[in-house]
Amino acid sequence: MSKQEDKGKRLFHDIKCIWMESNNVGYKLCDRGFDCENCSFDKAIRNAAQPASKAEPARSNDVIQRIIDHIGSEELNSNYTYLQNHLVLKNLFNHTFYLGLSPLAMHLLDQYSSVEYCVGPGNVSQGDRIIEIKGDWGSVDITSPMSFTCLGKINTEEKEDSLVRWFSLIKASEEEMNANTLPVSDYHRDIVKVTKKITQIQLNYPDVGYTMMDGGVKLQFLYQIIGTDNYLNILNSLFNKSK
Repeated sequence: MSKQEDKGKRLFHDIKCIWMESNNVGYKLCDRGFDCENCSFDKAIRNAAQPASKAEPARSNDVIQRIIDHIGSEELNSNYTYLQNHLVLKNLFNHTFYLGLSPLAMHLLDQYSSVEYCVGPGNVSQGDRIIEIKGDWGSVDITSPMSFTCLGKINTEEKEDSLVRWFSLIKASEEEMNANTLPVSDYHRDIVKVTKKITQIQLNYPDVGYTMMDGGVKLQFLYQIIGTDNYLNILNSLFNKSK
């Protein structure tokens, strides 16, 4: 083992979360300097045993307005590098990053049943299919906007300004990142486009009450109101537009 590889291994060990170190979670690296008292992940683990309250049924306009409000309050996080196809990176050390879904994407993905990472450890090329997200609305693929080396899959959620879903640990060159970073203006443009789209739907669709008009299904998610075709069109417009 080279000195650089040995150093990387020791750095990796030194930032393992206490919950990973104690074998309570499969994979979690600490990026808060072990300030567990102020760590949202630590709080989530400690509160996991408490029963979750059931969401109250909502009217269609309430569901849409909630998403519009969340999207409208979204601000770019300086700790992330925003990529094409609404992926984000969070630096750990030595060009090693978490790779995950952007906050805007997570606001829209208010219901999904699984996130499948479609490539294994090794080299990934720009344009490769890397994620498939599935829900009752169908599925959507996300292709990689850049080339990188996949070090392994992870499965974490982090609550900071927004919910972020991290799904891989990767190594990427500065050149690849710089060439495929999503400009701030484009990110804000996507926020405006999505907000306009669902606002138009909000204006044109009747407020159908607590259940869908075809009877019985509780309204909780955007796709139930705007239809799966409209919903998938919005997701695909975000996730597959790399150069």
